[in-house]
Amino acid sequence: MQRFSKIMIGALAVCCCGLFYAAVTAGSLAAQVDTNAEADERYQISAWSHAASPGKNSMSGAYVIDTQTGKIWMVINDNAPQELGTVK
Repeated sequence: MQRFSKIMIGALAVCCCGLFYAAVTAGSLAAQVDTNAEADERYQISAWSHAASPGKNSMSGAYVIDTQTGKIWMVINDNAPQELGTVK
């Protein structure tokens, strides 16, 4: 029974040290997070896809809008982005 108690006390000590470490490092990690709302909302993405049909392959893509410059791009499958124009 003493051996079991020693193991449980050791496990409890390890858990306490882990919780203490997590609490201490959480504050420093939170300080490193960029909370710039403008950067988070700069790009808007609208994705689309359709299934394959007889004689045609499936496709997927997205439209990407840069809200700061007004540029619009279209991406289809794995192709490079194609600029469509700008909006104001």
